Amino acid sequence: MKITKMLKMGKKVCKKVNKVHKIYNSLPDAQKEALFRKLEGMLRKTSDKLLQKKAKERIAGLTDEELRDFVPMVYQHRIFDVDYNILWDKGVRLLSYDIDDTIIPAHADPDTDKHIPRTKELFDKLKAKGFKIAILSNNSNEERAKNVKKLVGADYAKSRARKPDTANYRLVLEEYEERFGEKLDRMQMAHFGNRMSKDVAGANRFGCVSVLVRDMKLTAAGGKIIKAVHSSVGHEVRKVLKDRKIWHKHSYIDGQHDQYYQLGEKQTHSPNFPW
Repeated sequence: MKITKMLKMGKKVCKKVNKVHKIYNSLPDAQKEALFRKLEGMLRKTSDKLLQKKAKERIAGLTDEELRDFVPMVYQHRIFDVDYNILWDKGVRLLSYDIDDTIIPAHADPDTDKHIPRTKELFDKLKAKGFKIAILSNNSNEERAKNVKKLVGADYAKSRARKPDTANYRLVLEEYEERFGEKLDRMQMAHFGNRMSKDVAGANRFGCVSVLVRDMKLTAAGGKIIKAVHSSVGHEVRKVLKDRKIWHKHSYIDGQHDQYYQLGEKQTHSPNFPW
């Protein structure tokens, strides 16, 4: 009886799907695109809610020691705001950078993006000081990584890094030794990225200096600032870090401005700050 009922329901669903498909095919291309974007948004919202729930359960169960993997040793607005003299004085010689939303916005065209010339100017100065520069990106597009490397003047690049897995951090360090004939300790490497759950966690677990910069998804559009949705993992991590007084993104004075700090500085009002 149940099987017969299910089959009938299945037939009804198929008829409705076919009807929707016919209507969709009859629409002009512009309306098809609009409908597709709307459906895509609905699916993303549902997915985000599920991810948020799973992330919340997983992160709440972490110990304070495990949570410290997500705390950056340096936190600044952009890569241009980091005090590289402090890094140099601390013995850092290799700088590795994420690409998307760290050097340029995700999906931006490197050949035309306005951040590329400024980054090239910064990297030229850093290389003149003696730093070596690598690209370490989770992006699966190897050609994009190679193109960014060439445009900004980095020494070498690795894509598909699978951060926070530490394997490619090690390979970047080993390639430095092969290329330049000098062996570095792990703390002589610093990694820059915009994701606590990927870049910072990977760097800390590997044992190099971790540098967090603000997400470049804050973009101006029509005179207004459009803020992208925080990643589920990153959002939950920040909440738990704040509750346990380990790390707090915003100032306790006004609750809005970020608490930026350089290597070796303590974060104000976070008594359990690990660095």
